[in-house]
This record gives sequence, C-alpha cells and structure tokens, in this order.
Amino acid sequence: MMVFGPVPSRRLGRSLGVSHIPAKKCPYSCVYCQLGGGYRQIVARSAFYDSKNIIDEVKVRVEQVINAGESIDYVTLVPDGEPTLDQNLGAMIRGVQPVGLRVAVMTNASLISRLDVRNDLSYADLVSIKVDSVDKHVCRKVNRPYRSLALERILDGILEFAHDYRGELITETMLVRDVNDDEGCVNRVAQFLSLMGPARAYVAIPTRPPALAWAVPTEAASLNTAYQVMRQKVGQAEYLIGYEPKFDSVWAHAEWP
Repeated sequence: MMVFGPVPSRRLGRSLGVSHIPAKKCPYSCVYCQLGGGYRQIVARSAFYDSKNIIDEVKVRVEQVINAGESIDYVTLVPDGEPTLDQNLGAMIRGVQPVGLRVAVMTNASLISRLDVRNDLSYADLVSIKVDSVDKHVCRKVNRPYRSLALERILDGILEFAHDYRGELITETMLVRDVNDDEGCVNRVAQFLSLMGPARAYVAIPTRPPALAWAVPTEAASLNTAYQVMRQKVGQAEYLIGYEPKFDSVWAHAEWP
C-alpha cells in the first residue's frame, strides 16, 4: 500500500499521502530524522515503482474517501525518503492532478541543483523546501549530506527554482539545540529565505525520537528568537512544533510525517 490517509497535516489540512520511495533512501541522513538511522544515502534518480499503479491507487482512494462523505485538501508526495529521487516524479504529479486535487511535494532540496528535478517540482501546486542551514559546516552536522553534494549548488538551485516557480512555496527550518539554533545561523537562514520569497516560513523542532539521541529541540528562548527573526525578514512565519491534530476518520490509520 503506497497511498495512506487522508491524515491530518499541520501544514496542509487533510492530506492523502503517497509513499513512492523505498524507506530510508535519501541523499541526506539528518540527525533529527524520525525514521532513525540506517539510511542508504543515494543521489541517483531511479524509477522505484510503477508510477501508473500508484496513480491508479490514488484515484481509487480518492473515490473511496469522497464516497464516504469525507474531504481531501492535498495529495502529498511525502515518502519515507526524498521524493525527488523518483525520476517519475513529474509524470506522477501530472497523473494525479486530473482527480481535481492540489498536489504537494515535501522535499529537502538536496537534488534541486538538477534541472530535471526543478522541472518535475514545477508541476506541483505546492512545494515545501527544507532549509536548516546555509553554512557548510552546520549542514554537514545536521543534515549529513551525501559526499558529492555541494551546499552552494543546492542553495543556488533553490533560488533558481523559487524565482521560476508559479505555485505556492513554503519552507521549513528544523532547529536542533546547539547545532543550528544560534542567532547568527538563524539570521543567515532568514536572509536566504527572504531571497526565496516563500508564502510561509515554518520554524520547526524535532517532536519524535530522532536518529541520534543528542538531536533535541532548541530551547524555548532560541525558538522564539528564530520565529521573530523569520517573521521580520521573511514576512509570514509560523511555528511547527506540535503533533498533528487528531480527527475522526475511518482513513486515519497512519500518522503524518
């Protein structure tokens, strides 16, 4: 089963999730990842599953949910890995859109320096991009990227995508205590986000057991400072610091990442 929900999302309301990447395949191995360790870090895009089967599964679930009298706000591509690793990402987005729902993609932007990745993401109605740091040494500590990835190219790719993208762009910055939560680091992230011009900038903390035990949430004072900095430099800033709300639904059998 590659389609789950709809389940409650703190950002997107009632979201129908699509898990189209095998678990723990990602160019990053973030210290705060709720999936724990044991990642297979890869950067090569591949067709992991038959995209037509996934699209058909989405259509069936949407029909079931509508027939049950319930609603869906987004179909969200948010696998237990990095969605842009799927070379069929663009085709899948376009294949799902005819059901009449907005399609969202949650990406860590690790491959966004690639033109084909930016093109695929451009089809989505909403893209959420993670920016935890714009400092190389901090990125290596918090995101632990694949050895061939260069942060400068990733940041350039993010800005190029943000400039051209016509959908809704949001960002997420996860703050880990004593890693990327000092005021200087946060200011540099906020300055970069201001160049992107997102509709909303989310300030997040780990809420589930992380991959590494020391990757704990920033303290309340630092969190508030980060929020105020984001609000001042980016404009619309929001906290992302709690679990998803619960709702009564026969489909709510899985938690939203």
